[in-house]
Amino acid sequence: MAEEERRISPAVVIVSGLVLGLVATVGIASLALAAPPAPPPGRANNHM
Repeated sequence: MAEEERRISPAVVIVSGLVLGLVATVGIASLALAAPPAPPPGRANNHM
């Protein structure tokens, strides 16, 4: 019996690429939103 070669559909490749891109975008956005806010300009080291 000869084994039949299975091919990956181009639609599967495109959809999986889009899903991975979306997951990466959501992850980067969540990290950026979770960061503490930057101090106002000129007041970063003012302790008085």
